[in-house]
Amino acid sequence: TNANTCKATSTATVVTVNLIPAAPVVTSPVTYCQGATAVQLTATGAALKWYADNTTATPLANTPTPPTTATGTASYYVSQTTNGCESPRAQIAVTINALPTATITAGSATTFCSGGSVILTASTGSSYVWKNGTTQVGTAVTYVATAAGSYTVEVTNANTCKATSTATVVTVNTAPAAPTVTASVSYCQNATATQLTATGTALKWYADNTTATSLANTPTPSTTATGTTTYFVSQTTNGCESPRAQIAVTINALPTATITAAGSTTIPSGGSVTLNTNTGSGLTYKWFNGSSQVGTGVSYTANVVGSYVVEVTNVLGCKAASLATDVNAASNQPSIITITSPTAGASITGAITITANISDPDGNIALVEYLDGNTVIGTSTSQPYSYDWTNPGNGTHVITVRVTDSNGGITTSAPVTIMSSTTTTGVRHTATISATVYPNPSNGDVYIETDMDLLNANFRVINVLGEEAIISTSVNANGARLDVSGLAEGTYIIVITEGTNVIRKKITVIK
Repeated sequence: TNANTCKATSTATVVTVNLIPAAPVVTSPVTYCQGATAVQLTATGAALKWYADNTTATPLANTPTPPTTATGTASYYVSQTTNGCESPRAQIAVTINALPTATITAGSATTFCSGGSVILTASTGSSYVWKNGTTQVGTAVTYVATAAGSYTVEVTNANTCKATSTATVVTVNTAPAAPTVTASVSYCQNATATQLTATGTALKWYADNTTATSLANTPTPSTTATGTTTYFVSQTTNGCESPRAQIAVTINALPTATITAAGSTTIPSGGSVTLNTNTGSGLTYKWFNGSSQVGTGVSYTANVVGSYVVEVTNVLGCKAASLATDVNAASNQPSIITITSPTAGASITGAITITANISDPDGNIALVEYLDGNTVIGTSTSQPYSYDWTNPGNGTHVITVRVTDSNGGITTSAPVTIMSSTTTTGVRHTATISATVYPNPSNGDVYIETDMDLLNANFRVINVLGEEAIISTSVNANGARLDVSGLAEGTYIIVITEGTNVIRKKITVIK
């Protein structure tokens, strides 16, 4: 209608009112672990527009990719546009969760010997993955490592965020072999032992194979008691101790060594004594007089004075020396000599009969020598000891009797000095006087017939020991009768002395 109230109707203008679309569909919330690689946010809708907040009119230039460096929650917004109408903005919450702490704590040294171990403990988490290198070896909070390697643990927390620890290196040293030893050692009882030996490094010695504590020093075996003792030894390299090697030490018994004399060990000159030692299987012997070896048998005949020892060796080579047995020389006593004829100072015409009573207190008579001065004029070796010197020569003679006994001792009698003549001086020797003795042998009366007047004669009967016997005698001018029935059986010398005249006759008494 205009001013004039005129009316006119325009063509129709169509007005369209479009509906505002709903907010786009989003996945909410979105979470990442710190440091993870994020992707662009997504939503389901048309002509999406992304906003940093819910009020800013200007959308982001690009679909956002959330950063994961810092932990926390950030919200993003997104709208869609249809028919030119922008929807309300949908919210997407993006949460960046913190990573767990991943560390390994070793319960002991991480370098150890074969057969050892170390307990590795992870920091707190909800689950664990243990690896030795790239090989998974465990899933518990702890892991017992027995093998060498580079161990890591992956710790997962409640938000399923994972962190891997730095590597813990475990070194396993191989234990060395047992040291080289002498398999067995042996000594003879009471021998001087030396320290045991073995070839190895940083040796440790033990009294047995189970004790942990080693001996303070390398052992030197005791040899006092017999038997076998076992010692053990190990070596150590890189801190690892080897198995223990065994050394058996055997102490062998000594043999018995004794000397038993088969007679007196005091021997005369030229004598001997047999020394015997103990016998046994496999024994060998060495005999010594002082330091000189004199024999090798089970017995030894000692004929030289000295100190004798026997060394006995058994089959194990063990030696024992006996106590010394002293062999001494017999102290020889001199022979006892009494010259019974001639008498000192006698003047004798013609042959001279020398007789002597001889005995030896510690032996036997081996030789009797009759001497004129230093000249041996005769000898005898059995009783009665008598010698007829038929050609003494004129003049003074010093007569002695020298005796050698069975011990080698030599004794000389006191001298007897006489005068000898080959011309008639009125003194007659028995050799110039005819005398007959009969019966001989006898067990009763013995008659003596002679041309010498026996009325004033002296009669003596002497046995082989030089002992004078008493008998009954009857005498007439040219003879005599002697009763020998009271004498013991044996040999006797009848000595008839009349002045300087002497008759000696041997008789034998029988029973």
